[in-house]
Order: sequence, then C-alpha cells, then structure tokens
Amino acid sequence: MVDRIGLHIIKRGVIGKGFRGVSGFKGFGAVGIISALHLVNSLKMERIGIITTKYHPEYVYRDDYGIAYPFEIFASKENKLVVFVTREIPDERIRDEYVYEITKFAAKYGISPLVLIGGLDKKFKNKEDEKMRWLKNSYYRGESIDAEELEKGLLIIGPLALQLMYSELLKVPAIVLLPYANAETPDPAAAATAIEALNRLFSLSIDNSKLIEEGKMIEEEIKKLEEIAASRAGKEPYM
Repeated sequence: MVDRIGLHIIKRGVIGKGFRGVSGFKGFGAVGIISALHLVNSLKMERIGIITTKYHPEYVYRDDYGIAYPFEIFASKENKLVVFVTREIPDERIRDEYVYEITKFAAKYGISPLVLIGGLDKKFKNKEDEKMRWLKNSYYRGESIDAEELEKGLLIIGPLALQLMYSELLKVPAIVLLPYANAETPDPAAAATAIEALNRLFSLSIDNSKLIEEGKMIEEEIKKLEEIAASRAGKEPYM
C-alpha cells in the first residue's frame, strides 16, 4: 500500500543548525520552480530526499546528478540551504497533504527562514519599473525586501498559499517573494529577480545572467508572435 505522502531521506546528517529553506511551485511564469532549479544547479546541491505521493506524476528523466524525480529535496552544507524541488503541481487529491508535509519537514529540522517563491501577474503592476512585491508571516524577523509589500486584497492562490498558511500554523518563519511575471509563459527574467533578492537575503552570490538572457529571448519571441497575430487581425485563416 502506497502512503499518500512519503518523505524518503536518502542521505541523513546533512541538515544542521542554521539552515535556511527555499520552496517554489509551477505557478505564474513558473517562477518558483525555475528559481529552485537554478539554485540547485548553481550551488551544485546534493539530493538528500525524494518525495512520493499516492497520485504521482509518471515520469523521470536523466539529469547531471543522475535520475531526476518529480519531487525532491536538495541541500548544501556549505551554504546552509535546503531547497524543495516540486517540478509539477501535486495532484489536487493530495496537494494539501503534500504542502503540509514539506512544511512540517522544515519545522522538524529547524529550517528558518523559509523563502517561498511565486510569480505575480504583470497586469497588477502600478509602476513600469516595479520588479516585485513580497510579504511575510508573523514569525519572520529577518531582512526586508527593497520593494513594496503585496497590496491588500490581492490573492495568493494554489500551493504557495497553502504553504504560507502552514508555515504560520507550524511556527516556521517565512517570507514570500513575488516577482512580476508573464502569467502565460515561463518567465526566467522574473526568476532572476527572485534570485537577486535571495542573494541579498542569504548573502549568496548566485549568477543569474543566464536566466536574464533566457528571459530576454522569451520576451522577444512573445513580442514577435503578438506582432504576427496583430498583422493578421481581420484576415481569413489559411491552411
């Protein structure tokens, strides 16, 4: 019988006192998962755990470190960092439990703070030069972000919202980074904004130039597609 959620620690003794955490999901612009994977690759983090669920995505693939699975936990002793890699949004039948279990893992190992990364739809920008918004739970006492907090009334939805709630209930200090992102397509440039904020919060020096380059390429491609669509407005479709 498969457990609804299983946290399988394959390497113990890595997480110690003073470890910080990062978690992100495949939301607007896929900012959370892009940021998490960039951290893992840039810091050459070690996989210490694999998460299984009763309703599991049915794929694996080969990565630099071996076989990659949909849900994994990585750690870096050197940087005192744990990253929860959630490549797919967990099935809705176990989504709440999945988020609870990974947040409980953070509480159990004293991981603090927990940085939650998501994306905020660009249409909510008040100023053109705004890059991100943020907010924190009541237990967070760390550095603030050089940006305005999330406006009152705007909703955070999905597993990121669940994790913010469970971090409050489990007394895990947490801060949410919400770079403005393209809601329709992956947005590496928005992920680069999140990485910049993480560098300041955790005194890291992660290079995000590749993410910025990828973001520019994607933006140019979208612009070309929009121009093509506008030029064909009102014309008959063809095959």
